[in-house]
Amino acid sequence: MDAARWAEQSTRQPEVAVSVSLSKEFTKKTAVQGEAERTLTHRRRNSARRLLGKPLRQGHNKMTAEIALLNRRALAFAADSAVTISDGKNDKIYNSAEKIFQLSYKVPMGLMMYNTMEFVGVPIDVLIRRFRTEKDCVYDSCEHACFEFLRFIASFKRSDADEISHLISIISEEFKEIDSEHQEKLSKQVFDWIQEYPGKAPDIDRIGEDLIISIIARHTHTHISRPLPGYLADKSVSDFAERYGATCLLIARQSLARFLPNQRVAEALIELSFAAIKSEVFSDGLTGLVFGGFGKNDIFPSLYAIEIDGIFFGSVKFKKYQSVDIDRRGERAAIIPFAQSEMVERFLFGIDSSLERVLVQFVRDTSTKAVTALRDAGVDTSTLKIDSSDYTDDVQRLLTRLKLNSKNEILDMVDFMPKQELTYAAEAFISLTSVKRKVSAQQETVGGPIDVAVITKNEGFVWIKRKHYFDLELNSTYGVKLHRQALTEEQHERPRTQGRKNRRPPQAKRGNFR
Repeated sequence: MDAARWAEQSTRQPEVAVSVSLSKEFTKKTAVQGEAERTLTHRRRNSARRLLGKPLRQGHNKMTAEIALLNRRALAFAADSAVTISDGKNDKIYNSAEKIFQLSYKVPMGLMMYNTMEFVGVPIDVLIRRFRTEKDCVYDSCEHACFEFLRFIASFKRSDADEISHLISIISEEFKEIDSEHQEKLSKQVFDWIQEYPGKAPDIDRIGEDLIISIIARHTHTHISRPLPGYLADKSVSDFAERYGATCLLIARQSLARFLPNQRVAEALIELSFAAIKSEVFSDGLTGLVFGGFGKNDIFPSLYAIEIDGIFFGSVKFKKYQSVDIDRRGERAAIIPFAQSEMVERFLFGIDSSLERVLVQFVRDTSTKAVTALRDAGVDTSTLKIDSSDYTDDVQRLLTRLKLNSKNEILDMVDFMPKQELTYAAEAFISLTSVKRKVSAQQETVGGPIDVAVITKNEGFVWIKRKHYFDLELNSTYGVKLHRQALTEEQHERPRTQGRKNRRPPQAKRGNFR
């Protein structure tokens, strides 16, 4: 049965067997197809268009501003409260999101998150609080805490539909891009064929098939050329097709249904999907996790940041984003922005990365025009050793030196900042980005109350500013509850022998002793 007929019937008959030939034949009943259909039904009930459009997500495209400041005394986290809900066409912004959390009661450590705020259908804040309650331990370092958290979310109870939903959000957009590119290039391909073979009627189906295969192959090569080291190294295309192939073809029906009767196209799309989930190119639906604080034996704070992008074959897809380890003889201070960072970059370096790219490109284009004009005027530029790339490299080196000097001047001051000043600086950086969004024509994707926390070795995780969705004065029992929890934790951590110190020793029995 060809792929198109199977895709048409599988939506009505979930138990139909399907065979797809890749490097070898395999057969599997479409249980995954049934899961995909149930996922679609569930998402439609919640107004999330996972298949027909972009998924409904919180905080997509890194629409937030967060920062971490570290010196030898403490680490400060600051984050805005804006969260963007999007269905691909319309955006809704709320200013009430929680992004900073206390990660452990046993070591001074916190966790900050950005971008998509859910994982396998569960809000990240729910996972963090459950992890803190069930798996809290004395972590050796932030990296240790990070991998314990990854192990926890990988073992968190979920269904195949939870894995499939994220896969759908990744590949559906890529399939739409392929379809758009095919429509743009098909007419040119047909025109070129007519020019090459005048008088012959073009085989549009054949031209369209070759074109779509070449576009898919190029997308596949882009992902294969940038693999995520070690991820799913023990899995093959056949393994992927057995578990997720039905879902891939279901999604392809939304934009590429006219090509699915062709077996080559069906196989190419599955290969592309497999390459996409193994690629280090992460989707807009990634989640950023920033672990910061003090490990068991740490004297100075450290930071370990990663990004995760779904879970496949039971393995969380993640990559290291950045790490900082403060040391008396090494890096003594750091300012690390996350998500929207252009205003922090301007403050640190005097220029942000986007402006720098524009400037370098301008120098490159201008110098190229100048060299071309000299050559057109008959000047032998080879003898003068004039090359436009030399000027561009000189400008790039100058910018790098100026940026480094500017950054070092600020970090020298951050190194000696007291804890209170460190929190003021962290809050100011977020406020700067928020004001920039407020006075620009762009959406106010940064805004709302700013949460600030500081982590020290002695005081632990301390809130400096924290919003609540309720009025504390109207909920006095909330403070009592927190106090009781703190006492419970303290009693739980106290060694058992400590409680026996005040016990009276057993008295000897009276009698005659010789």
